[in-house]
Amino acid sequence: GLMLVSNIGQANLESLYIVHKADDFGWPLREGPFMLDFEGDMSKIYALPANDSIFHFTYPAVQFDHDEGNAISGGFEYNGVKAKQLKGKYIFGDVVSGKLFFVEMKNLKDGSPSAIHQFKASVKGKVKSLRDICGDSRVDLRFAKDSHGEIYILTKADGMIYQLRDP
Repeated sequence: GLMLVSNIGQANLESLYIVHKADDFGWPLREGPFMLDFEGDMSKIYALPANDSIFHFTYPAVQFDHDEGNAISGGFEYNGVKAKQLKGKYIFGDVVSGKLFFVEMKNLKDGSPSAIHQFKASVKGKVKSLRDICGDSRVDLRFAKDSHGEIYILTKADGMIYQLRDP
């Protein structure tokens, strides 16, 4: 399987990388596929230089900007049996808002960001955001996985653990 690592960005971008031996993700010179001025204003990003290939940086397989979330919460590939719709998908989210996302594992490629899909939780038959479920604007989302491949959503705001499963 693939080793994946999430990276909470400096100020603009959240990223998920496929890890290979000796990879260099570019920090502090890069935030995702953008250049940073580490001696200047680190909140600004710039286009990559024309000679970028000489640096041999590895770029994200997944990324989202701060319109979608503020801090990526790394997750897991789903390979359990209780949420068949999620089989073969990498489940992750945003720590702060509790937004839940998935990408197709088969589509992950270095430097070629995969399409991100958002999904919501359903509690007692009602589709809700985790903010609504927790009753707090800061969810503090975490993920766990058991030995059977089932994924759990942990919400620090209300101290709850939820198991992913089909409706």
